[in-house]
Amino acid sequence: MSEIDPAALEQLRGLTTDTGGDLIVELIDVFADSARHLLADLTRTLGSGEAEPATRFAHTLKGAASTVGAVQVTECARAIEILAHEGRLTEAARLVPALESLIAPALDALRAAHPRGRDANDSE
Repeated sequence: MSEIDPAALEQLRGLTTDTGGDLIVELIDVFADSARHLLADLTRTLGSGEAEPATRFAHTLKGAASTVGAVQVTECARAIEILAHEGRLTEAARLVPALESLIAPALDALRAAHPRGRDANDSE
């Protein structure tokens, strides 16, 4: 399976921000920043047994990934969201390493498809 859904990127191609910037670039940058923070929040809340915020963080990450067409990240976050919503936090936590391992390749594929996004390390 491809890291990125080309149809999702195609829908965004040519769209601009309010300031005239390239919307795809901005969304890739936002995804890079938010994925790292959401993953940390998800890990923390799953570890402390907080189902509701864990569900919310997984849901938010799923949405961000879906927006940029990061298919595998979307699917893994969806699975974690469902498990957390059902209160199956131990099972959800077991999927976090897989989710984490999918984010960097998705970002690499996004940047390869649309290389004008800044490097994720720029925000650190």
